[in-house]
Amino acid sequence: MIAEKEKAQLIVEVMQRFAPHMDDSTDLFQKMGGMISNFGQMVESFSGLPEDKKAAFIDFIRLFNNYIEHAGANFNNLRDFYSYMTQTTNTVIHQYKLAIGVE
Repeated sequence: MIAEKEKAQLIVEVMQRFAPHMDDSTDLFQKMGGMISNFGQMVESFSGLPEDKKAAFIDFIRLFNNYIEHAGANFNNLRDFYSYMTQTTNTVIHQYKLAIGVE
């Protein structure tokens, strides 16, 4: 029973430390969405560039899109891990409560 209590306490502490980072990540992801919208407007404004300048700009856009895809995948992985941690924490706490007869 002591092991269950220690396991529950450890997981709660991990969640408490992880949650602020998840909140920051969510906020940054939302800001990135706004930035992407503004970026689209900026790209449209460059339609009159000479062809050689457009080619250089296209390389930048390709790199930027790769960054966005990576950041989006990273955020989704982080969110999945946060969900896993939350579910695991709740399960361990429930098991601990059962072990001590609270539930």
